[in-house]
Amino acid sequence: MRRMVVVASLKGAPGATTTALALATRWPTVASDPASGEVPAGVRLLLEADPSGGDVAAWRGLSHSPGLLDLAGAVRHGSDPGDLIACWAQSLAEPGALLVAAPASAAQARAGADLLARSSFAAVRAANTAAAAGVLVVDVGRLGPVESSWAGVADALVLVTRGGVDALAHVAAGIEDLKVAASWMCLAVVGPCPYPMAEIARTLGLDRVQHLPWDPDAVDAFRRGALPRRTRGRRGLPVAMEELIREVRRHIELPGVGTARQTALSEPTPPGGIEKGGRR
Repeated sequence: MRRMVVVASLKGAPGATTTALALATRWPTVASDPASGEVPAGVRLLLEADPSGGDVAAWRGLSHSPGLLDLAGAVRHGSDPGDLIACWAQSLAEPGALLVAAPASAAQARAGADLLARSSFAAVRAANTAAAAGVLVVDVGRLGPVESSWAGVADALVLVTRGGVDALAHVAAGIEDLKVAASWMCLAVVGPCPYPMAEIARTLGLDRVQHLPWDPDAVDAFRRGALPRRTRGRRGLPVAMEELIREVRRHIELPGVGTARQTALSEPTPPGGIEKGGRR
């Protein structure tokens, strides 16, 4: 069965779409099987379900159709040709990576994303069940009432935020509800941050907080479909993204492990605001 990872933000534009694109395109093309060693990991799909409109088609010079509106239309008419999501996907430059593009228009993107949510995600579940393996990365943009419901059907939620005090305060204010809804979640902190990641994890009761350094050259490469350069002497975004992928894979390939650990870690008093130095 194909696994599903939802990527979202709580406020602003911290880079959720770039993170989702990097997850989908750099997800390993092979998986480890205890019986037979390495086996094909299946198709890597990126579904843009951001109601504010899609970006990836513009970044990659692709059309918006086939895409989210075609998928929404197929759902509305009850089409069931097996892997419905892949039917409306376009190939990306990376081998085995596909994109279901959202239109740039916010009104059209909202209509398509809402239709998937109103169908109780039945089409998404059926498509993932029909696929023998692979990953579906869903970019839902900023979380609202509709977008938050994606967290309850995903195998993992990656919440993307900036590293400033104000951004982390918004995360602290809303994270308890997300932890209840999500099977497992981690926080990806983009750019400069005054706190150690382990301290943020302890404060928020999370199993994992991953730092994604500010790396404009790597961001540009991800968006264009080029191979990001590794930077000597410092830990760049490509390495950090590989670490994030390994952590997400570790949890979604062992269902229940992330949930149990996160529940144990979230027993202390729910976090309030975060002040500089990590004291509450």
